[in-house]
Amino acid sequence: NMPIFNYKALDRNGAVVKGVIEASDETRAYNLIQTRHLDIYKISEKSEKNILFAKKTKVKTKDLARYIRQLATLLEAGVTLLDALLSLSKSNAHPALAQASDNIRKDLRAGGRLSTAMESHLPKLPSYVPRLAELGEATGQSAQALSDAAERMEFDDNMQAEVRTALSYPIFLSTVGSLIVFLLFLFV
Repeated sequence: NMPIFNYKALDRNGAVVKGVIEASDETRAYNLIQTRHLDIYKISEKSEKNILFAKKTKVKTKDLARYIRQLATLLEAGVTLLDALLSLSKSNAHPALAQASDNIRKDLRAGGRLSTAMESHLPKLPSYVPRLAELGEATGQSAQALSDAAERMEFDDNMQAEVRTALSYPIFLSTVGSLIVFLLFLFV
């Protein structure tokens, strides 16, 4: 029981062709459609079960930073952006990030920009990450820009953890002190 994909493509004359195809995965569907000498600009799976599952899973800042770091590393290694996103969608342990990679790829194949696709499919992403991605697109230094964004995200996450740790001890002391004062008033 293979998934079914809807697609939109252009034929050799520039006419829009719509259709459905059954394939084991999106990459296989894409390759099958290309053998028909069509230029695909949109492909999506008919089933929405993956999207529903992805929305139930919470993405942590640490997961997002790791995702951006992996994308930057793949780009630095010379992998194309579409191939890097395909690799992340298949290898990412977090289902929401795997789904986001697929959605970003679809937007890019439809002619969208990486920065815009990241904003729409990774809503918990800090606002500076798409701006850095946009800068990387403009200068041709996407790998470096995304690497800088990942460093900043990791720094922010570490600072938040340190602040929480630094505040936990005084909160603990004030809670214990209040409890002792309450017990003194209660029993004395």
